[in-house]
Amino acid sequence: MTFYFSINEMSRYDCEFTDSERLTRLIFTVEELTDLVHELVRQRTQPTKTWMEPCEFAALLRISTSTLRTWRRDGRFHPNAYRKGPRGYQFHAELALRDAQELSS
Repeated sequence: MTFYFSINEMSRYDCEFTDSERLTRLIFTVEELTDLVHELVRQRTQPTKTWMEPCEFAALLRISTSTLRTWRRDGRFHPNAYRKGPRGYQFHAELALRDAQELSS
């Protein structure tokens, strides 16, 4: 997105325009900035991930995947905090983290 007038150009040539023209230019610039902000937010916003792979969850807890597997087998996580996925187990981001926090307290 290209802005037609920079701040310096606007102030330098400001005397050449009527109040109505300055207002129109200002509104146009604000609309361009608003569009740019909306586009940046759209590009940066990612949906919250509900289910995590064991390697992701283990990295979050700073433990090995072997320890995570042992904890799951030992029943340290509630059954609804993990599920069997197509490539192994997945951990629910909120529920499994809550169970892991209870282990450390």
